[in-house]
Amino acid sequence: MATYKSIKGYKVQSLASDPSPVTEGQIWYDTATEDLKFSGLAGAWSAGGALSGGVKRNATGIGGQTAALAVMGTPAGGYPAVDTSVESYDGATWTAAPSCGSPRTNMGSNGIGTQTAGQVMGGYTPGPTLNVVSEQFNGTAWSEVGDLTTGRWSGCGGGTVTAGFYVGGRPGTFNNTEIYNGLAWTAVATLTDGRGYLSGGGPTTAGLVFGGGTPETTLGKQTEAWNGAAWTEVGDLNTARMYGAGICGPAAQSSSIYAGGQTPAVVDVVEQYDGTTWTEVADLSAPRNQLSGNSAASTTAGLVVAGYVDNTEEWTVAVSTQTVTVS
Repeated sequence: MATYKSIKGYKVQSLASDPSPVTEGQIWYDTATEDLKFSGLAGAWSAGGALSGGVKRNATGIGGQTAALAVMGTPAGGYPAVDTSVESYDGATWTAAPSCGSPRTNMGSNGIGTQTAGQVMGGYTPGPTLNVVSEQFNGTAWSEVGDLTTGRWSGCGGGTVTAGFYVGGRPGTFNNTEIYNGLAWTAVATLTDGRGYLSGGGPTTAGLVFGGGTPETTLGKQTEAWNGAAWTEVGDLNTARMYGAGICGPAAQSSSIYAGGQTPAVVDVVEQYDGTTWTEVADLSAPRNQLSGNSAASTTAGLVVAGYVDNTEEWTVAVSTQTVTVS
């Protein structure tokens, strides 16, 4: 039988305590605890700043962990109240930012773009009105740009302000996909399973969406990948739910996070996608739904915010010491 030395070329070290600093890929035997240990990447949640405007739900998130926007949504009083408020995050503190022009809620947990070049689409205004309105932020002010071809709410956005997508939504079970070229939205191929309250993101040629409801009584495990021309079903979530938040960087199809949601019970469940399979990882500090997600260059640093509360939780992946267990 092969030994570790024959495979790696050296023996496992025996140490009286964990190495410091620990780097990814180390393995050692802890003589004090009599455990075989290794160092690998692991994600964890920590508390971030509270929204300055108080409790909000169904806001739309744009940007990353140190430069984000939380756009509109439903304030503490609940429906039929909606507002135009926007808050900006610097990694520690939320502050009031320029307001949108068209008050709405339920635009989807994720918008498109960045904190200084972002966009939100669709949404719901009590009445009810299904919005086609698309507004873009340049870091200073919001302006209405090319509107959606189909009015809806609770869809999912991804991409940038010059190459974006918006897919799914309510009422009913929308499977519509629209792509944006910086000037106008165009209807393209449909989702395999139409649904609303879904989440996801990624670039307009390699997006990913997951979860959702059809409409509210049937919860989805479905995950679908977008290649710029068509959607394909890939690995299912372990826990079917809607109203969760996605953290998806440019490599969304090989690394994404889905946090919280409703099963219909409100949950703290967090799952991570590796391109094939979803695996449950560190849970949120408390159950929450109707929250928004934000993404940056990768899923090693993201955040979720709002959802019947005003607080933020930050997701960070770092090297950690882990113990080999046999069961």
